[in-house]
Amino acid sequence: MRAHHHLSLSLVLLIALVYRAALAAPPLLTMTCHDPQGTEMSYGPGLLELRDRTVDTRPMASPGTHLTMVIEADQPQRMRVTWEPPPAEPGAEREPSTTFDATVIATTDDQITAVQLRAEGVWMYSMFPKLGIGYVSAHNHIPFGSTGRSLALYALCQMTKPAP
Repeated sequence: MRAHHHLSLSLVLLIALVYRAALAAPPLLTMTCHDPQGTEMSYGPGLLELRDRTVDTRPMASPGTHLTMVIEADQPQRMRVTWEPPPAEPGAEREPSTTFDATVIATTDDQITAVQLRAEGVWMYSMFPKLGIGYVSAHNHIPFGSTGRSLALYALCQMTKPAP
């Protein structure tokens, strides 16, 4: 009889968890940014260390790329970041979108900043909702030549908040 009680309680808890997961939390804030651009910098001897250590700086632009950053009401300490590549050329297959979770480390009315640790480095995302701009920076180590790479991008963004 007691085992039946534990099984029933476990089933009720499982159903409650599944039901909660099925209900997507409403977004607290969504920023969609278009056409990020900026600068890529690298330092090191290059692939297989075949040259002298040099600093390379080059402009970087991603026309047609969309960056979306979402903070959900039930997890305000997490920012969901989605990179959507530009449309593919006619006849070519479009690259898939990539989505990552970043940890929000600072929140004010004017700025929200999150960081994301990846195997090769650290990414930082800062949104300025009132200004309508987002910044992305990355600092990576590229193996096979001991090269450091940094990226500094900005993009104009639109912010949406759900109606109260």
